[in-house]
Amino acid sequence: MSNIQLAITDPEYKQWIGNIEKRFRQQQIKAAVQVNSSKIEFYWSLGRDICEMHVEERWGESVIKQLSEDLRLAIDEAKGLSPGNLYYCKRFYLLYSQLFEKVPQVGEIFHYSHHSVRGHTNSA
Repeated sequence: MSNIQLAITDPEYKQWIGNIEKRFRQQQIKAAVQVNSSKIEFYWSLGRDICEMHVEERWGESVIKQLSEDLRLAIDEAKGLSPGNLYYCKRFYLLYSQLFEKVPQVGEIFHYSHHSVRGHTNSA
């Protein structure tokens, strides 16, 4: 707990204030992590769109610059949509897409095992 002067000096009260402060700080960190995860997911999907839509082949080499300008107009409060960052989104997707395609997600493993076990018990 911060070194602050509390009006109530009871040790239990001070400890309670310290616990509340600790929980608040933990939630701040948790929120920041969730925001960062959401941003990474967004940039991943943007890179995927650029790759899967073959935007440079369809609309020319300068499409990334134009896409950047158009996205900044459409989403004026968004940051990180410069042409350079859009290229990074594309590279990020290309670099890690093969890795994630080969590694099953936890939910897929549980989903698969749940059905195989369930199917086994139904047939027995």
